[in-house]
Amino acid sequence: MLKKLISFTLPLLVSLQLQAIGRVGNGGNIIVCLKPGSGECYGRDLHEGAFYDTYEADVRYKMQPLSMKPTATAPKVAMEYALKLVEAVKKYDHEMYGRLSFFVRDFYNEANFVEGMQLLPIPDTGISFIPYHSELRQLVVQREPLAPQDKRYVVSLDLWDMMSKADQAHAILHEVFYRYALEQKREVESSEYIRYFNALVISGEVSKLSQSNFQNLAWTIFAKGYSTNP
Repeated sequence: MLKKLISFTLPLLVSLQLQAIGRVGNGGNIIVCLKPGSGECYGRDLHEGAFYDTYEADVRYKMQPLSMKPTATAPKVAMEYALKLVEAVKKYDHEMYGRLSFFVRDFYNEANFVEGMQLLPIPDTGISFIPYHSELRQLVVQREPLAPQDKRYVVSLDLWDMMSKADQAHAILHEVFYRYALEQKREVESSEYIRYFNALVISGEVSKLSQSNFQNLAWTIFAKGYSTNP
């Protein structure tokens, strides 16, 4: 009887947990330096921040983010750079590229930038680590709008302004990759897979994948179906 109860209850609890994560939202994080001149804050100083995906791509996955070469003027610099980076997906999947580029262009229209307040943390980071003399803060929260006045993304403007334009572009990509995963009905328990895909894109490493490897990756991360799934 006990075994039957456990076999019924455990999947139910997992399902409820995933549903709760979906209701609360998903979000991107920023590393904020707390000690000026420490030399241990990933090259940032006091009141400067690094988008977590940028840091993790370099430190965890050994993928150096590409150097940014702006071609637009503010405030569209980050959006234009995000569009340039996501072009790497086009040769593998035109449909995915179309949706991702649409989401990038739509980001600022769907974002509510709030100032002078702190976003509560979303527990979806999974395995993570940060430098000494720094802390991880919630930069963006994404969820389905609950009301007509709602926006999809709530962004801390104070933290957003701490980042470079390249990091802002990386943050936009993180959110649109998450949005695409949710659109594909993928249950996203943590953002680790999303951050890994972001690392591949912002470093240019995604362009080195074969067609089959990209499809395997898209199936794993986004539950994206192809005519022959792994």
